[in-house]
Amino acid sequence: MKTTVFAAATFFFVNCGCLAAGPVTYPEAQLPELAAILDAVPAKAPELIVNAFKQQESGARLDQAKSGYYPRLDFHANFGYQRNVYEGTQPDTDNFGLGYNAVLRRPLFHWGAIEARIKQARLDFANETFARELTLRSINRGIRADYLTLLVNQAALRQATLRREQLAGQGKSLRANLAAGLQSSTETEQNDLSLTSALLDIEQLEAAQARILATYRRTIGWEAPLALDASLPPVATADILAWLENARATRTDDWIDAHGEVLSRRNLIEREKSELVRITSQQRPLLNVSASAGQGQANTAVRDNVSTFTTFAGLDVSWNIFDGFETRHRRIESNLRRRRAESELKSFAAALAAEAATLLDTLSFQTRRLDLEQRRLVLARASFASQKLDFEQGRLAAQSYREKTLALQDAELAALRNHAALLMAFTDYLDLTSPIPITKTHP
Repeated sequence: MKTTVFAAATFFFVNCGCLAAGPVTYPEAQLPELAAILDAVPAKAPELIVNAFKQQESGARLDQAKSGYYPRLDFHANFGYQRNVYEGTQPDTDNFGLGYNAVLRRPLFHWGAIEARIKQARLDFANETFARELTLRSINRGIRADYLTLLVNQAALRQATLRREQLAGQGKSLRANLAAGLQSSTETEQNDLSLTSALLDIEQLEAAQARILATYRRTIGWEAPLALDASLPPVATADILAWLENARATRTDDWIDAHGEVLSRRNLIEREKSELVRITSQQRPLLNVSASAGQGQANTAVRDNVSTFTTFAGLDVSWNIFDGFETRHRRIESNLRRRRAESELKSFAAALAAEAATLLDTLSFQTRRLDLEQRRLVLARASFASQKLDFEQGRLAAQSYREKTLALQDAELAALRNHAALLMAFTDYLDLTSPIPITKTHP
């Protein structure tokens, strides 16, 4: 298969004040086989399966938090001997028997503690959603990089195979000259070392291909053979450079507000605020609606061990007036965690902005380097066309023709590697600046 340079297409970038549209997209837009592999990731990637369990766990915690609105029923029973000792002349009493008590209690006013707990659970669920999207992007990036490596390695294998054939043919000629006493053994030994190096390159490339395929099988269960037969047109580097110039001129940092990690960190800050509400409520009077019924044993003027049944309905209040300053210090701890998270968020946002600027610089350098490689490739192909004609007309030896073919493949491989690097740089930029989809957190 003839190796050409990777292609570009158009992509739509979110209207977040950073970019509008550009000439490069994720590589799967030009590689249907890669797109099929990525489609299998959400259902089969082990990391995403683990993340799905985490989401279910956070959903269960939300349901637990909602249970705070429901009444609670507690039951207590005892059976045995009880003695009541009275002061003064009142005689002591004792009784023996069964006693039980049932209490139904529903929170009426807890200073927002129940609502705060529910909010925390919703924030946790949202963070698990963000974590899943970031994990998916990370997995997809690795698969893209590996697939592009497969394509580059395949071209490198063809080049290494041709080099091996060239060195093998050259070795026969050198050995014949050595046997005829026309040259020393040094050139022959150097050729043999080069041939051994070419064989080692082939072995290393084949091992890399096998490793990537094994990774696909392990991480997403991909068993189908890969064709790796994509043939792509050259890149319009002038359009990319113009897009980059416009991107630098119009770029803002508004996209940072929709970054998954930023959203997650903000949720942690909000979670800490809710935690402070819960802590504060623990030193305030908690009002409940309560009803109870119980049976016990009592002694009366008529006889002892008389069964009694008692009922109650109304309001009850519990109030932690003093707990040894525990609540106070928990409040201080929560405030410090929130302030630390706010400081970390500010630093992280600044780091994201710097990373985006660095990626734009990287894209500029790689695009210009690819432009140089493509120009070299045009010249190499023009030169090779003339050399091929010479070979077909018998004016160029087969060994020299293989050398010219190898030089052309070297130029194609250099352009291919630069284009793969450029596509991965665009992947990194898109992954960094694309917003996380905001979905419903939980029913």
